[in-house]
Amino acid sequence: MACEFLGETLESNVLANSLEYAKKRGISHNDVVGKLKSLEAKGVATLTALEPVASYEILDAGREYMEHGSPEIRIVAHLLRHGAVHTQAELAALDAGGVGFKECMRLKWISFSKSPPLIQAVVTAVPADELAAALRAMDFRDIKLLQVLKKRGLLTERKVTPFRAELRTGPIVVLRQELTQEMLASGSWKQEQFKPANLASFGKPQVRGHLHPLMKVRAQYRSIFLEMGFEEMPTNNFVESSFWNFDALFQAQQHPARDSHDTFFLSQPRLTRTLPADYMARVKDVHERGGYGSFGYRYTWREEEARLNVLRTHTTAVSTRMLYKLAQECANGAPFTPKKYFSIDRVFRHEATDPTHLAEFHQMEGLVCDRGLGLSDLMGVIGAFFCKARADGPCVQACVQPVHGAEPRNFCFQPHLQPIHRDRQQWSVPSGDVAAYGASGRRVCYCLGTFSGEADDANVRLQGHPRPLRQRRRHPSHKHQPHLSCVVMLSCAEREWEI
Repeated sequence: MACEFLGETLESNVLANSLEYAKKRGISHNDVVGKLKSLEAKGVATLTALEPVASYEILDAGREYMEHGSPEIRIVAHLLRHGAVHTQAELAALDAGGVGFKECMRLKWISFSKSPPLIQAVVTAVPADELAAALRAMDFRDIKLLQVLKKRGLLTERKVTPFRAELRTGPIVVLRQELTQEMLASGSWKQEQFKPANLASFGKPQVRGHLHPLMKVRAQYRSIFLEMGFEEMPTNNFVESSFWNFDALFQAQQHPARDSHDTFFLSQPRLTRTLPADYMARVKDVHERGGYGSFGYRYTWREEEARLNVLRTHTTAVSTRMLYKLAQECANGAPFTPKKYFSIDRVFRHEATDPTHLAEFHQMEGLVCDRGLGLSDLMGVIGAFFCKARADGPCVQACVQPVHGAEPRNFCFQPHLQPIHRDRQQWSVPSGDVAAYGASGRRVCYCLGTFSGEADDANVRLQGHPRPLRQRRRHPSHKHQPHLSCVVMLSCAEREWEI
């Protein structure tokens, strides 16, 4: 039975070879295959892929050969028509690349003499143009001729898969691709035919975001602490009372860090409502009169100052809450259990924003509660962390600072950064069972050289304007700044719990 296809009536309902059909009709094979696949999707055609065959596509240079002839034929025709010439430059318009002149000399169609310079034809008639004839007829059975065409860049070869198609007569049923709200409302979907769903096809690519480099570092350091047996502290409260942020850490109320030029104070709500009255009384007594080996500050401690709400200046405020909670559990009769806590989160300081300072940064902090802890235990914990973070060292050297008093300095050597980096750590004389430490997240990134590989070449905005990290490392200021600002406290845990 005859079928209609591309405006032509086929003798049978079978299209034996789509490629041969396209050549016969002088149309693109891609157009034929596209129409066949459209009919297949509508259910009126069945396609069978045949063996791939070589197909040739004539390029622009080949089409010029087809229109004007090959350059060697054009040179011979010019010499026979106009006579001899004196230089090869006179033939440049006929032979842009010089291929035709070389081919004429190889085939001895022309002769060339240097003195006097003269180029003239040897043959008496224009030879047959085999290259142009093969291109016009699309006949590439001669292997040597095909190689010459490829070498001159006149055509390109590619594999094409032809199809055998079986066409069916009858009305074409349009298959629906989507189930619309109107179909559901009217019930017309019951009479429609839908295109089969291809569950193996890939969905539309989704545009996804990426973690900030500091967030990647945070996840890496978090996994290190978890591997070392630490438990993460809850740090979801950015607003903290001055009592937990300063007073419970026995920081005097007239300390410069508590001024408005260093700390963000909240205007609404201005004061906190809930504070443990018994613990607040003990903290007040230590501030005013001292105790447990301390003389205190010898001033009048004000409760209103302790109730002021601030944006936390360090995550140590969370540590004080956790220590108080642990002490209350022991006071209620629960047996003491060694604990290891850590936190990595944002803190806020009233800083003037510039290329090297921000009003917020990430602080990494931890504490260990156990019996008989000393400085060597603290050094072991910090050393284990740095080793897991791919740093050589650290080693500790004692020194005295005019502001912080006695403190150790931690030295880490980074082979890829060359100089030795100093990490400042503050501590008090150990007299109890708590070892705590803290670090700025950004400076840990600089110290440990966490960003490497692709991130080195990227413009990562850590602080200020984007600059390549390799450029930051080569800058002279990078060798002298403290890359890790640590605060390490060894305080008397049991005695604080008794306050």
